[in-house]
Amino acid sequence: MHVRKTRDARGSVVVRGTRMEARRRKSQGPCRLFLYSAIAGPPPKRLRGPETVRGRGPRFAATRLFPGFVGWPLDIYLALCMVICYREVRPMNSVYTLEELFSGKVLVVPDYQRGYAWEDKQWNDFLDDLEYLSEGKHHYTGTVVLHQQAETVRDEEGRSHKVFHVVDGQQRLTTVVLLLECIRTHFAGFNATLATGIRKSYIEFRDLNQQPSYKLRLNEDCHEYFICNILADPTGPQGPIIASHKRLKEAKEHFIKYLTKRKTEEGDGFPEWLLRFYEKVVLQLKVSQYIVEQSSEVGVIFEVMNNRGK
Repeated sequence: MHVRKTRDARGSVVVRGTRMEARRRKSQGPCRLFLYSAIAGPPPKRLRGPETVRGRGPRFAATRLFPGFVGWPLDIYLALCMVICYREVRPMNSVYTLEELFSGKVLVVPDYQRGYAWEDKQWNDFLDDLEYLSEGKHHYTGTVVLHQQAETVRDEEGRSHKVFHVVDGQQRLTTVVLLLECIRTHFAGFNATLATGIRKSYIEFRDLNQQPSYKLRLNEDCHEYFICNILADPTGPQGPIIASHKRLKEAKEHFIKYLTKRKTEEGDGFPEWLLRFYEKVVLQLKVSQYIVEQSSEVGVIFEVMNNRGK
């Protein structure tokens, strides 16, 4: 894939697809044209004529799709683009529980991704969503964008786990794994079998060579700290070195504090409450899974998603 690194208005490093790559995708459907258009630069308040739009990302896409588009107000232009994107992308999305999403996969956060960024507000919102989730109901928690790799990992029982790069969704996935590790720790005190199952399904399993393989691998800056000082049992002594390490540590402490408080409140009913809470996480939270089929699209989609922030 041809990519180039630039800086956006805030000074953040971003990866952009080249114009040459965009021209190759002209014939690949309005969805891809729109994904490129979203990052090709803001259009003017009004589009004055074809000569001002030829070969310029969103404006070119719009005039190709709607010949009478020239001169329309910007809000109508944006609305049409969103309709196109929804119509083209939606059929390729499938909604999964987290149990289904993690099954048979190893999820890898590429090194070009930033580190863990969620803080108190996002952790509390996540816990509130679970607290208020009624039995039998589902809560949609966003889209996870994945790109399948050639690598496959087989566990000690011979089952295959396909490797996917996480293009978007690493913050939610990391938070889910952190919470499940805290839940697993509590289960270990009264249901060791379930605790082992949680660890194999969402945290760590053994490959055919009896080496540990992790269901979620963070980027190079964070992965070693993540597995040695957050997920290890017992955890290592190393303290956080960078901001992402600190947030990972604080997230785990936040969830430990929450579960400890609920254990005190529930008393003898805590095991039953914990099982219901665990089922909320893996069975009642749902995400849309979108698989990126072509490597050439990864940089473009990543930038679109990355511009949304946390």
